[in-house]
Amino acid sequence: MVVRSLEYADKNPREIQRWVESINKLHQSKPPPQVHYTKTMPDIERLMQVWPEKMEEMLKTVKLPPPAIDLDVRDYARVLCAILDIPVHTKVTESLHVLFTLYSEFSTNQHFMNVDQVGTNVNGNSASGPGSTDFVTVTNDEIAMFDNIGGGGQTMQLHK
Repeated sequence: MVVRSLEYADKNPREIQRWVESINKLHQSKPPPQVHYTKTMPDIERLMQVWPEKMEEMLKTVKLPPPAIDLDVRDYARVLCAILDIPVHTKVTESLHVLFTLYSEFSTNQHFMNVDQVGTNVNGNSASGPGSTDFVTVTNDEIAMFDNIGGGGQTMQLHK
């Protein structure tokens, strides 16, 4: 694509509109970003399918493992991925990418727009009480342990 300047642009709105439209067409023709995993991962659409009735009933009576369970972060991530039928190969980060992509798809899906995915009800009250926000701090070293890559001691906050 050639980029050129437009003299007297304020007097030529049609040319500006044509340029904006050409940029929009360019963006529409680009394929969406893709992640290439080292091993085969399930399709997000498949993971979003309705669970069997037995599984739905079991989830009503059996509690999921709490974050405070006596597991390190890597093993806890493996447990959560196993429950959601996300395979964990050598790199847990790839499985976590699928998990977070699945979460993102659910949270933006029209069917689930009225169902909150982070423990707050439609009125905006969190499960811990009105207006409260709980965070857990995770260091880069803790994040890096997933694939044994070094960390630098910085921290980030994840919503509980």
